[in-house]
Amino acid sequence: MQINLDPRGPFSLEVARTFACGLFTASRSCAAGGPVRFAFSRDDTFELAGASLELRGGRVVGEAFGATAGIERQLARVLGVDRDAAPFYAMVSKDPVLKRLLERSPGFRPVVFFSPWAAAGWSVLTQRLRMSLAAKLAERLAREAGDVVDVGGVSLAAFPRPQTILERSGFAGVSAEKWLRLQAVAKAALDGELSMEALVKPGARERLLKLRGVGPWTADAVLIRGVGPSDVLPVTEPRLQRAVTEAYGEGASFDEVTAAWAPFRTWASIMLIRGTWS
Repeated sequence: MQINLDPRGPFSLEVARTFACGLFTASRSCAAGGPVRFAFSRDDTFELAGASLELRGGRVVGEAFGATAGIERQLARVLGVDRDAAPFYAMVSKDPVLKRLLERSPGFRPVVFFSPWAAAGWSVLTQRLRMSLAAKLAERLAREAGDVVDVGGVSLAAFPRPQTILERSGFAGVSAEKWLRLQAVAKAALDGELSMEALVKPGARERLLKLRGVGPWTADAVLIRGVGPSDVLPVTEPRLQRAVTEAYGEGASFDEVTAAWAPFRTWASIMLIRGTWS
């Protein structure tokens, strides 16, 4: 299946190539040059899919692999090309801090998790665990389970599917309690509680907080980094407050600074955090 996406406003595929790539090399091909490759499970059926993408003439084009039917919408959300970025760039042009960050990363749009399930599973897996170690565990589990996609001749491991978690009673390197938490969110995913439709309904955060192992930070990670809104402020992300203070000065008002980012408070927050610690 051929992929053809038309970004509205500035866009760079290099942001998708490099965004936190040191942690997610299992599911993404991060080598400089050549196409950007992804492996993931669909956010509806959890079937395995992959994509090999390039930017040509301002369009994102490429080839999809595996369970491809209808995945352009999912890829558009992951890449941030599901909405017009021109108003975001107009807002950034009025903010000297964000403008400097954008000059370092032209074409920026935040890359989100491949699905709310992947956001939930990753957030639970990384609890009290170094992210680099969690990434190795996720890849090992995926490869042992066969959650792998051949993307144009490159074997990439998707984040383990919820079925993979539920089929096992545990996994070496993951504590018994954490495995139970992973199974709780995996079951919720298969029951439709982590579908895009369910997560945009009122009360979604409260429903997430009832799941075993899901606290405020994890719930917000699912709703923000899994669903991919543009104007939800990630107030439970501790790095955001520190990034605002560092970039805007000790006397800056957090509320005033972030209010000026509307209607792109999510995008601006991610760009600031990424730029401050990159």
